[in-house]
Amino acid sequence: AFAGKGSVGAVVRARRHELAGRSANAFAADIGVLFLPGTMLAPDRDWARDLSIALVGHNLLQPSMRLDLEDVADPRATRFGVGYTLNMRGGRPARIEVDLDATEGRSARLRTGIEFSAHRMLDLRFGTVGGSFTSGTGLHLRHLELDYAFEAGPANSAWASPARRAINATWPGRATR
Repeated sequence: AFAGKGSVGAVVRARRHELAGRSANAFAADIGVLFLPGTMLAPDRDWARDLSIALVGHNLLQPSMRLDLEDVADPRATRFGVGYTLNMRGGRPARIEVDLDATEGRSARLRTGIEFSAHRMLDLRFGTVGGSFTSGTGLHLRHLELDYAFEAGPANSAWASPARRAINATWPGRATR
């Protein structure tokens, strides 16, 4: 964190793909920067502290997996977005976000979403990616987070709708939220 004005983070991910009885594993790395412009532009305004701007690079360490005859690399991607946190009734936060996803090999896609903290241990997420519906949940248990995300495939498409699951752990003594 940078004196409450933003932060930088990185993550290394283990990836596993399975297809037609074959499987492959690889590692990937992402890096991101979060900036809180309201802390400098209008520090005395409550609304300004809840505004954020972020830039993320996905697959900077690009995973490459072989399921059949040749290696296939996951594409690199850059995402730029703006978010705003609302305080709902009961003091529960809701986060609204809009971002642009530029992934190698395809047109840029607009992403929108809202994440609502239904309970201190449960988040609910709804949104769109390039016009397709998305949803998800997050369960927070001390130093462990379980996430599930679903993205509806395009109408009249032969492609299956993807579902993603993630488990995140933090070291004891570190702030998680």
